[in-house]
Amino acid sequence: MFMWRAEMKKIPSLVALSRRNVHAESVICKLCGESDETTYHLLTSCYYVVRIWHWISNWCRISPIYTFEVRDLC
Repeated sequence: MFMWRAEMKKIPSLVALSRRNVHAESVICKLCGESDETTYHLLTSCYYVVRIWHWISNWCRISPIYTFEVRDLC
């Protein structure tokens, strides 16, 4: 269900919330501070998330997980 919502861009990221007129001081990612916090950024391109995917793949003893879009995670 989460991945379906992520693919549909229905996850409440800061950018999505600001589009719905929910006030936020900034839409910059709170983890890395480098980009706008979008669903795409939170699941695929944030530096910390990339590290988490790396740790997960090591823990599961599988090939490294490389994500370029949300659909790659499904």
